[in-house]
Amino acid sequence: MRRGIPRGLAVLAAAALAAGTACGGTGRNDRGLSAAAKATAASSSGPGATMAPVADVHKIVLMQADVPADWTAEPADAGGDDKAVTDAFNTCVGAELVRDGDTADSPDFTAPDSLTSVSSSAELAPSTAALEQDWAVLQGPKLLPCLARSFDTMARADIGDDSVTVSPVQTQRIAYPQVGDGAMAIRATTTITGAHKQVPLALDFVFIRKGLAEITLYASGGGQPFPSQLLGELGAVLTSRV
Repeated sequence: MRRGIPRGLAVLAAAALAAGTACGGTGRNDRGLSAAAKATAASSSGPGATMAPVADVHKIVLMQADVPADWTAEPADAGGDDKAVTDAFNTCVGAELVRDGDTADSPDFTAPDSLTSVSSSAELAPSTAALEQDWAVLQGPKLLPCLARSFDTMARADIGDDSVTVSPVQTQRIAYPQVGDGAMAIRATTTITGAHKQVPLALDFVFIRKGLAEITLYASGGGQPFPSQLLGELGAVLTSRV
């Protein structure tokens, strides 16, 4: 599965505090998919249809046409993931769920409110056995506490400001439409408190499998979670490309 721990919580925390949007509330962008993305999603073969994965994982991940037209895109961080956090996560879950491999990351797409954002990654599992091992870990009891610990470490390290406090990260499984050969979703939440500002944060990440393709969506929101309908539609779009 994904070669590094998602970076969304720490990035969102820093952006929310810098923008000064902590207490005043922000307008949400719930207009949903672009017309092109809706057409792509409608052509998906649907749950249970296992197809040979595309050779280039870069063709699977989110593109500008998939999100509303007024969302901005920034390239994924080319610096890679924090190896210490990655190694600690693998040790915690007792398996190399996060590993090197043929992986693609989409840009980070952000709504005009500066708080709502989404990105994705995709990789091809080296074998069916490796994919099944990944899925077993994702469904296992260690995943939620291990993710909470990793997110907490990332958020505190990336903010790096003694005047800002981060509440303990909480994780829970949430409902998600069944697309591809299987899908599951987890929500991580915390509250960032700074000078006269308090920002509740939510990061939803969705794991999808189809054939040998493993897809992850990262969707963040400040004040309230990322719109669930849009998140489901984006998963259908990515699955249709496999």
